[in-house]
Amino acid sequence: MKQSGEVTLAQTTLTVMYESLYPIAIGEKEFNQLREIISHLPKWQGTLEDATVLLLAQRYSSKIWTLNYRDFSRFKQLQFWTPD
Repeated sequence: MKQSGEVTLAQTTLTVMYESLYPIAIGEKEFNQLREIISHLPKWQGTLEDATVLLLAQRYSSKIWTLNYRDFSRFKQLQFWTPD
């Protein structure tokens, strides 16, 4: 029974995400901006994914939802979202 409930929760969560998220395509302009961000931070331990999240959060003034705050700790201007 527990597994069935977990599957239902996963399906419900996926449905909510599908209905409320807006995919954003990354183009050449964004790749160049990512390259610039990364080249100015040679000792930063963040990933390309982290840099992409950073770029889009800044562009859209969005809060970041993450489990790994360490990679974003040097960016004091960022705001984080945490679920209630």
